[in-house]
Amino acid sequence: MSPFLLVLLLVAGPSELGLGPELIAPSFEDARVAVEKLERLVTSADAVAVGLFRSHNRFAQRRQVETKRPRCDDRWAVDLTSRARVLGTALRDVAQAARAQAHRVERLLVAPTVRPLVDARMEFRALGLLDRVELLGRRYDESAAWHKRYLEESMRRCPTDLRPAPGLAGGALPAEGEEAPAAVAVILAPAPPIDADGDAVDVSVGGEAEWRVCPPGAVFGPVVVVEGGKACYGNAACNCETTMVLPAAVLGASGSTAAGDGVESGDDSAGAGASGDAVEIGEPENLGNAGSAN
Repeated sequence: MSPFLLVLLLVAGPSELGLGPELIAPSFEDARVAVEKLERLVTSADAVAVGLFRSHNRFAQRRQVETKRPRCDDRWAVDLTSRARVLGTALRDVAQAARAQAHRVERLLVAPTVRPLVDARMEFRALGLLDRVELLGRRYDESAAWHKRYLEESMRRCPTDLRPAPGLAGGALPAEGEEAPAAVAVILAPAPPIDADGDAVDVSVGGEAEWRVCPPGAVFGPVVVVEGGKACYGNAACNCETTMVLPAAVLGASGSTAAGDGVESGDDSAGAGASGDAVEIGEPENLGNAGSAN
């Protein structure tokens, strides 16, 4: 400890300086809690990244079959662009939070009061998470560059317009009874939500005007990461019935989000109440130079 800090501690005390005991003499419990928080952040980041990469991949696939440059009146292009924008911002935020937490974990693990208590299992777990944070930073940089170069080049003048829509399938859907994904990133439609005609939808029921993604999850702007891959759009009481959702689903007052409603994004029928079997579209192994994967 530096002499300057020691003098401050003697004069003011650690609480007056905003220094908790975990920063003065961290315990093994402090390190364990920090590692668990880092794991939650990395799990959220992975879920957001899947939604972002699928939005980018679907945009790239659609561009390959379209004969004209996308415009602001092309609903499929605005839809995917809007999803990618909010997911990209969410990925940036959670990546920054994970990076800060990773630095904290590194400091705690080498603290003299913690290091002798760290066993091989915990060290292996922590090092694995630190590697994932480093990879996450590279994936975000690559996806941000791809987004700017290939998507915003055509759509930068178009407003973000999120409407309820199913998520994006990237492979075979889980069979009945199969284990659901650890977490899925969905998007909350803005309030008041709008229908397919662009008209505001009144969603107040029984005086409950505050609607949300249920069950509650980690929130990054309009993006919510739900554990277990099941969610619904409900009021403050969250008394709605959850169903399996796909990454990048936009939940709102008029959108069906069940896995069985995974109509290809961009189809005019993909709005409220779309039904039928999910369209399974294989994703390319990478997004041009983005190197994304699901």
